[in-house]
Amino acid sequence: MAKVTAEDVVQYLKNAGAIEEDIPTLVMTAFYESGFETTAENPTTNSIGLFQINASAFYTEENEPDPSLAKFFRATGETLSEDEFEEKLAEDPQYNTNFAISYLNDLKANPEEFPIVKNNNNDPFSVWEGYTKYVQPYLNGEMPKGRGDDATGRKDDVIAGINSYVDAFYSTDLENQGGEMNAMQPNNESKEIELDWYKARTVEEMRNDLIKQSTGDYFQDNVNYIFLASGELTIRSGEELNDQTPEGPGIEEFEIMDDDEVIKSYIERIKKYPPLVSVANKKQFFDTFLGRLDQLSNIAMSFEGKELSYEQDGQVLAGQVQEGNIGEQETTEEFWNWYLTNAAEIQAVLKPGQTQAEDFSIVDEGFYDSQDAPNTRFPQRPETQGDSSLIKQRDKSLVDKGNQFFSDLPVGPITQKVRDNIGAIDDAFVESTVGPAKRMFQMLKSITRVGE
Repeated sequence: MAKVTAEDVVQYLKNAGAIEEDIPTLVMTAFYESGFETTAENPTTNSIGLFQINASAFYTEENEPDPSLAKFFRATGETLSEDEFEEKLAEDPQYNTNFAISYLNDLKANPEEFPIVKNNNNDPFSVWEGYTKYVQPYLNGEMPKGRGDDATGRKDDVIAGINSYVDAFYSTDLENQGGEMNAMQPNNESKEIELDWYKARTVEEMRNDLIKQSTGDYFQDNVNYIFLASGELTIRSGEELNDQTPEGPGIEEFEIMDDDEVIKSYIERIKKYPPLVSVANKKQFFDTFLGRLDQLSNIAMSFEGKELSYEQDGQVLAGQVQEGNIGEQETTEEFWNWYLTNAAEIQAVLKPGQTQAEDFSIVDEGFYDSQDAPNTRFPQRPETQGDSSLIKQRDKSLVDKGNQFFSDLPVGPITQKVRDNIGAIDDAFVESTVGPAKRMFQMLKSITRVGE
């Protein structure tokens, strides 16, 4: 067997793209899994290598790679048989580590898909028995149990295990980055972070954020972010994103960039890299999403493969979203795929002299100086003034045309009198989405049939 040191494992993890905050936990886990023996094999489980990976567990009954392994193979550019995969896991500690980190990222992005993770409070490290039995108690402030035949052996094992964590902690310089020696968080759940897709910004605010991002100074180092890379969910720390600033415009280019280019760049380079937070109640999130979207206006949209476009009325977008597949996302992976291709692709824009009210509507500055601010959950937002210098007006959409079609369809004479006298209600339906307008027409037809 080839035995390596904690410092060696730290380097393997860095090469594999592990989040620095996770490295001490992973090093200590590797110690309890394999004792840092790169060719270690468990005869009972057939798990092998540094992180004790069971190759057969990642192949289906038809000998096809499961989704986690298939994603890893796509990233490496090669597809291996089970025997070939097992051989590489045993012979190459870097390859073993690479797959461990790829798998860990899957566990983080979609914990509900893995029962052992879901049953352990969505802790992605819980797939390793060495973590749950020894590392997790240490991170919770308890003394890990020692392994050995006598008291001296158990004491030496505990010391070696804790030392592996300490060595990794100092090897990654977490001390100087404000890290804590234990109870380190594997995700952002304990931090005051939210998904702020609904927050309106001025073009200049977006320009300043892009300049900070271009200099590697925008993302928070100790926060994990999620994004799509080649269609795959990917997780990186803010420190890694700052170090890997994408190629593109620099300070001078952003300073002279026109408004449309700034908005599109902001959505593509910043908005689509949200912090990885826990969304425990997805139904509540979707309900809140629709309510806030309904209040917005001056909305810029940068959907994949399309030119930047604008929508003046958030009610229109909310109606379109509601008639789509919103709320059908049950797993964390489904949620993030939906979020990154929907919520992350829109940005409410503040024009000069505007501000965002507490109900998330966009109003002129001083609008509420002479009247009370809204205090209902989803109050009717105030009228906003158009400004063709920034937000482009659009032709009537298919949604508007559909509403008009149903509102113009003839009904019986008695029902027409009803329609004529409930203009305010009719307008509320017509100005929403096709669905409500169609339902209004169907209701009026029903009244006609009853009258006949």
